[in-house]
Amino acid sequence: MPKHWTWNSFLRQFTRDQEGPIINGRHCLLWTGGIGPSGYGYFNINRQRWRIHRYIWVHYNGSIPNNLQVQHHCDVRHCGEIRHLTLGTPQDNSNDMVQRQRSWHPPHIYGDNNPRTKIKSRLRKRIRIIKQKTGFSERTLAQIFGISRASIHNALNEQDQI
Repeated sequence: MPKHWTWNSFLRQFTRDQEGPIINGRHCLLWTGGIGPSGYGYFNINRQRWRIHRYIWVHYNGSIPNNLQVQHHCDVRHCGEIRHLTLGTPQDNSNDMVQRQRSWHPPHIYGDNNPRTKIKSRLRKRIRIIKQKTGFSERTLAQIFGISRASIHNALNEQDQI
């Protein structure tokens, strides 16, 4: 930002995207200044860093309530078009992300195929057989197998499958 900051100097940091989506009658207004690793446009004023969409919201609408976020209808993180911005809760944002298919979660993998499974099924069976035959305590079994007592407990009670 220039040394003597003005609203007009701020607006000169944007360019209208004539190729992108039209939302609420307007194309995106793309920030050409700094863009952070998360894709949001930002700038500094009076030694305070602002994300541009939040700054524009505050300029036109006043403060942002603590429990709300400024969200983009256009899904373009460095867009500063006020008509593309709205307030919503984090849950609203998550619902919107799922509805617009901007989120992908891999299917959950259970049992031995999950790389985070601590005790494979074969070892769980061995632990149960030894417990049945010897009556060893969970602590003793943990020492024998070199794993935590909690993992032994989970293996004996079928609770360790992720």
